[in-house]
Amino acid sequence: MKSNKTISPLGAVIVGLGVITGSILNTEEVKLNTRVKPPSLNKNYFTTDHQDAILAYVATQDKKIRNDLYIRLIGPAFNEMISKIVYTYKFQSLPNIDVLKQEAESHLISILANYDVTRNKKAFSYFSVCSKNFFIHKVKVYAAQHKRETQHEDISKAVEMEYLSTENPHEINETK
Repeated sequence: MKSNKTISPLGAVIVGLGVITGSILNTEEVKLNTRVKPPSLNKNYFTTDHQDAILAYVATQDKKIRNDLYIRLIGPAFNEMISKIVYTYKFQSLPNIDVLKQEAESHLISILANYDVTRNKKAFSYFSVCSKNFFIHKVKVYAAQHKRETQHEDISKAVEMEYLSTENPHEINETK
């Protein structure tokens, strides 16, 4: 029986597409395509630390403490949340999306002090809904503006010649 095992210079047994390291060089039973899943990293960008930071932000009136909380914890979480909302709900097609992201962050900063602790709602839920509603509003405004206005390139030549004059009608009347 012909084996498709090869031994690499590092001493790993390579079988098909799978790589197995260790001391199993003499073992005939080797699983194909075995891969070890890397340990999962904590991908949560809005944790209880951020929740506590928002509660502390709302509870204090000291500008230095508020500024420190925003710079260290709240701001990066808001940036990540806004980026994920833009990607998840496909708001990337909006014009000037980078400017709108900054406007959304400014909007969240302006309503940050309005967060009501007594409602027992998570801060993430509240601010994600607020930012999603901000972008939905911008989509509606953009759609209404796009419906009302037309681009110069979209106008047909006949309509342009009839309604968009490049000549001054007063000059034409004076020459007659």
